[in-house]
Amino acid sequence: MSGRQSLRKAIDATCKSCIYDELSGLGTWREQIARCTCTDCPLWPVRTGPEAGPYRRAIVDEIIRHDPGRAHLNGA
Repeated sequence: MSGRQSLRKAIDATCKSCIYDELSGLGTWREQIARCTCTDCPLWPVRTGPEAGPYRRAIVDEIIRHDPGRAHLNGA
C-alpha cells in the first residue's frame, strides 16, 4: 500500500481546513462545506455535503445559484 490519501479525503480535508469552524454553531463540517459560497473555488463543484437533510448539497447548490446571499443562513 502506498499510503496515499484518496482524492475524496484530500478534497474534504482541503475544504474543511478552509471553511469549517467547530465553534460557530453552524452545523457539522459537512453542513458548513455544503453551504460554501466560494463558487470561484475549483473544488466547489466537487465539495462534500450531507446525503440527507436541509443542507443536502443539491438543495444548497440550487439556492446558491439563485440567491447567493442566502447560503450562509441557518436553514439554507
